[in-house]
Amino acid sequence: EIRNFPNGTYHAETYLDNDGIRLDQPCKISVDVTVEDEILKIDWSGSDPATLGPVNHPMVGTKALCGTVMKYLTMPDDPTNDGHLRPLVVTAPQNTIVSAEYPAPCDSYGYVAELIIHLLIRALAEAVPDRCPAASYQMYACSIMRMDPRYGKTFYHSEPIDGGGGAFPHDDGPSGMMFVGNGDAPNVPVEVIESRYPLRITRYSFNDNNSGIGKYRGGYGVIRNYEMLEDNIFLQTSTENNKHRLWGLSGGGDAGISNTIINEGTEREINLDDRVSDYGPLMSGETLTMKTANGGGWGHSSERDINSIAEDVKNDFLDFDEAIRIFNIDRSDLVAAIDRQ
Repeated sequence: EIRNFPNGTYHAETYLDNDGIRLDQPCKISVDVTVEDEILKIDWSGSDPATLGPVNHPMVGTKALCGTVMKYLTMPDDPTNDGHLRPLVVTAPQNTIVSAEYPAPCDSYGYVAELIIHLLIRALAEAVPDRCPAASYQMYACSIMRMDPRYGKTFYHSEPIDGGGGAFPHDDGPSGMMFVGNGDAPNVPVEVIESRYPLRITRYSFNDNNSGIGKYRGGYGVIRNYEMLEDNIFLQTSTENNKHRLWGLSGGGDAGISNTIINEGTEREINLDDRVSDYGPLMSGETLTMKTANGGGWGHSSERDINSIAEDVKNDFLDFDEAIRIFNIDRSDLVAAIDRQ
C-alpha cells in the first residue's frame, strides 16, 4: 500500500506552548517522513532535547504511535499483524522530547503523544491528501477536588473533556469526541457527578465558536459549566497548544483553543489560558466554565456546499449573518437553502 504514496521526503513541525516549568519557552517537535517505494522512514531529528518539565515522550511510545498512524493511513480495516509494521523505520537522537530517557520526566506525555499523531498526518497530507484528516483538538482534562478534611468531606473528581474532531477530506469532523490518543474513554454523566460531588452542572452543550471552518468544518468542542455547591474547592487543568494552535489541512481553518473560565460573565471573571494546579479556593456559588476547541477544517471555506452551511444555521450552530460573512455568500441564496432543509 505504501507504494501508492509518491516517493519523497515530507516535513512537519509544531511547538508545545511550554513544558510546565519554563513557561516562556516553547518546545519544538519536528518530523521528516521519507517514502522510498514500500519503506516509510520517520525521523524526529529536528525535535528539541528532553525538557525540564514532565512533558517528554519515550521512544517506545513514539514508535508505537508511528505504527498506529501508518496503519491508519494504509490498511485501517485489516486485522493488525506484525507485517503491517515491517515497512516502518523510526529514528530519533537520544533523549529528545520524543525519545526521552531516564531521568527525563514523562508524567504528562499525552500532549506530545497527540502532536506526534497529528504531525505525521500533517506531513503525509502533502503526499496523500485524500487520506489525511485535519488535526483534532488538543487534549483537555480537569480535576475538581477538596483534599483537606478540615473544610468538609474530601472528594476528587477527574475526567477528560470532549472536544472537536478534525474534518475529513470528504466530510465534517465529529463533534463532542475524545482526543485522538484517548481511545473510547467516555465523559462522566451529569447525573453521576451531581450525585457524588458538591457540584451542579448548569450547561453541557456544543461550543459553536466556528473555528475550523473549511470545505468541511471541524467538529464542535463542548461547553461544560460547573457551579460549586460548597466552599474550599480546588481546580487542576490539563491543556496545551493555546498559543501554537493545531491546524486545518488543504486551506482549512485552525482548531481554535480551549478555555477555562472562572465566574464567567461577572466582574470576577478570570480566564485561565494555561495549565493550573491547586487553583482556588473556589467557594459556594462560584462557577467554572470549560470550553474545548473545535477540530481543524479541511479545504477552503469558499468551497463549502451552501446546503451544509444552511444546515448549520438551521441547527443554531452558526448565526445567519455570520454565515454570510464567513463564507461570502448571497443572503437570498442562503435563505433559499435554509427553506429547502
